[in-house]
Amino acid sequence: MTLFSGVVSESDIGKYEISVINGKIVGGKKVQIEDYPYQLSLQFNRYHICGAAIIGDKWALTAAHCTYQ
Repeated sequence: MTLFSGVVSESDIGKYEISVINGKIVGGKKVQIEDYPYQLSLQFNRYHICGAAIIGDKWALTAAHCTYQ
């Protein structure tokens, strides 16, 4: 599993051009999973779709649009 983390402030909105082609997170950096044990990446075919927060032993919380088909 690869975990990515990034922070963008309101003053940064619209400042960066987001590229879907290379699949990178703007301003992100690779981190060790031990640094964020409560966060996970929902993926389809190894492509990051959404993030989620681990809220229990068997439960994760994500946005509704992340699971809609």
